[in-house]
Amino acid sequence: MTVYLILESREEAIENALVFAAKFGWQILEKVISDTNKNQFKKFDKLIYCQPSGLSVEIWQSGLKPFTLHFNQGKLAFRAAQIKYHRELIAKAVGFSKSSSPFILDLTAGFAKDSFILASYGCHVSLVEREPIVHLLLQDAIYRFKNQFQPDLSLNLAPLNESVFYLSSLTKENFPDVIYLDPMFSNPKQ
Repeated sequence: MTVYLILESREEAIENALVFAAKFGWQILEKVISDTNKNQFKKFDKLIYCQPSGLSVEIWQSGLKPFTLHFNQGKLAFRAAQIKYHRELIAKAVGFSKSSSPFILDLTAGFAKDSFILASYGCHVSLVEREPIVHLLLQDAIYRFKNQFQPDLSLNLAPLNESVFYLSSLTKENFPDVIYLDPMFSNPKQ
């Protein structure tokens, strides 16, 4: 997979992205790409943009627009806003109550939608993600959300790692109350 990193702004995002670029051999461009010169990058599988609004990834040949992960927009923001009125089944499943906020380890973080909801309830959630681009998008989204909206949100991203290695590194003192695994694919509608 060939990845091209395009640096436009946001020092924090650029610093994190440069670390990943060095680790995974991504190429770096420090200028804005206009639609007119964008075709020269079609040889790359993915483009990652560091923009003021956040990191975004564009996958060539997919027909999809660049994607930025946000916790404060769309359905996820609506779900989080409804917490005070309606208790989600996932909170019940992990044992959340008004008197108990479990420590949850999400070993299949992905875009962390369920983990964000659990953290919004007040649970302490740690995330493990092994895919470098998803990890970078998560890192950026958590950073932006905490800085702009809710600095005390207990949603923390572990260093890039395989779940099995991360789990085996835990000690008795930092072992979670709940280990959350998301199968990633929903059942087909019948």
